[in-house]
Amino acid sequence: MSPRIEIPGGFYLSRIQRTDKAAYLKHFTDPEIATNTLAIPFPYTEADADAWLDLCEKEACEPEKNFAIREAGGYLIGGIGIHRTLPETANEAEFGYWLAKSFWGSRHHDSRDRGVRRVCVPPARASTPSRYTVR
Repeated sequence: MSPRIEIPGGFYLSRIQRTDKAAYLKHFTDPEIATNTLAIPFPYTEADADAWLDLCEKEACEPEKNFAIREAGGYLIGGIGIHRTLPETANEAEFGYWLAKSFWGSRHHDSRDRGVRRVCVPPARASTPSRYTVR
C-alpha cells in the first residue's frame, strides 16, 4: 500500500505514480514552474515525464525521497522532493516543492505550505517558502 501523509486543507502526500503523467504534462506547460525550480525543464516533454516516472519507480524500493502533493480526490497538484546535501552521517537534507499554478495564492496555500513544513521540519527551522532543511 502506498504511504499517505495527510496535510491541512484536505490535501495529502503520497507516492508518485505512472498514472500522474498526464498531470505532469498539463502542469509543466507553464514556464513559470520551470523558472521557479532547478530541476524541471521547459518545455517539458513526454520523454521528460517518462524519465522522471522511471526514476521514481526505480527509487520506490529505497527510502521515499519524492512525493506527490494531491487533492483529496487523488489528483496531482504538486510535488516535494528530499535531496541529501550533507554526508550520510548527517541527519539533514534539503527539500524543495512545486505547486500547480492554479494553486498559487489560493486560500488554502498558507495551510498547505504550513502542512508541508510540519511534515518535514519543525517551524523554528523553516527559512523560505520553497526550501527547507529536514533534521
